[in-house]
Amino acid sequence: MNTPDIHKRIEQLKKSADEVLFTDSATALTLCLESLALAKEAGDLDLQFGSHKMIANVYCNMGSFVESLEHYNEILALGQVTGNLIYEASALAGIGLVAKQTGDYDLSLDSYEKALILFRNAGMMRDEAGILMNIGNVYSRTADFERCLKYQKEALGLYKKMGDVLGQSRVLNNLGTATTRADQARAGIIYFKKALKLIEKRDMQSEEAISLLNIGLCYGEAQSNNTYNPKMAITFIKKSLAISETMNLQHIVYSAYRMLSKIYANEGDYQNAYKFHVKFHEIKELIFNEESDSKLKKLQAIHKISQAQKESEILRLHNEKLEEDIERGKSELSVATLYLLQKNKYLTAIHNKVSDALSEPDEIDRRTFLREILHHTKSGLESTSQQFNESFRRVHGSFIDNIAKSYPAITSTELKVCALLKIRLSTKEISNILCVSEKAVDYHRLNLRKKLQLPKEITLSAFMTSQSDLVAS
Repeated sequence: MNTPDIHKRIEQLKKSADEVLFTDSATALTLCLESLALAKEAGDLDLQFGSHKMIANVYCNMGSFVESLEHYNEILALGQVTGNLIYEASALAGIGLVAKQTGDYDLSLDSYEKALILFRNAGMMRDEAGILMNIGNVYSRTADFERCLKYQKEALGLYKKMGDVLGQSRVLNNLGTATTRADQARAGIIYFKKALKLIEKRDMQSEEAISLLNIGLCYGEAQSNNTYNPKMAITFIKKSLAISETMNLQHIVYSAYRMLSKIYANEGDYQNAYKFHVKFHEIKELIFNEESDSKLKKLQAIHKISQAQKESEILRLHNEKLEEDIERGKSELSVATLYLLQKNKYLTAIHNKVSDALSEPDEIDRRTFLREILHHTKSGLESTSQQFNESFRRVHGSFIDNIAKSYPAITSTELKVCALLKIRLSTKEISNILCVSEKAVDYHRLNLRKKLQLPKEITLSAFMTSQSDLVAS
């Protein structure tokens, strides 16, 4: 697949993953992993960044925080290697989110603060505002409301500057929640109403339902609260409920039913209290079953993908091992072939010499002829042996030196047998190469077993192939 086709395929995969991100996490994850593999094949760092980010988001949505962190750390490494501060800032923001979800607030704040500096220096105002809001939320969780308000208000200023209504609404709801938790319910109601006013005519129904519910909760809390107003509470909660039931916003419906049952009970209207109490438990059971089913599906998806990745890794390692074995086999075959070719070259030369002699008159000096044959044979064998040794060393390094050093009693001929066993030659092949009988080779093998002190269950060939080619220390 060429680069333009890879880019096109990755865009298709990302689009498909986005469509099923919250409904079918397993499919979304599979698509994102394919996208990452293609991005790596193309060597495109921007595409790798985007794929890692999507995978991290999917894992975070599935509650697989360890896997999510792994991919955010991959992005962080990409940023540090390339000097791309946007990669680094995005990774730190993701790590901050995962750490917040897992309750590691120190890591969350540290990561968010580092990301904030990078986004601010890059002039990325929307990302800066998002980080400020998230830092405020972390401080809200740790009940440090003073710092929470500081960061939320700073985020609100940026969202106003950008004219981002949704961002303003979310910050105002966060401010309302923080002030209410800090026992300032009146201030909380003001913030919630500001958020409601911003969005109620802008087709942001889910945000509107949240603001309405929050106002209702402030009015409907315990009677000791100085903002307690059951009539107002019921009015706002029912408005929220009308939107939430239509949009199937189950968690808002859950909170609304629970609060309405509580308010009606406080006011002595036990019929309505019971009615909403029953509805509350029905939605509670429904949410529990759906969440349990969702968690089970997510676990099954993670297990399936994990198994696929393990199988893929095993196959990759197996293929690498096969390739190494094939290459080693080729090298060993080349060494043996070279040896035999050289030997045949000299045998052919001797054959030609003898043929020439036979064609000469009978008065040829046989002693002179035999001396020439002997000289030619000796020269050929020495040359062939030298070339074999050089080729063998190129493939197997210091194998012979290691054996000689570790077992000094082994003779030079036995070392040759060791080398030929290393390249997996049989006794017959060794006898042909060394120009000795098979019995002689068996004798050398027996001597080697004794000198190496090999137990019966280990073959001499297996021992040789297992020995290192590296220089002995």
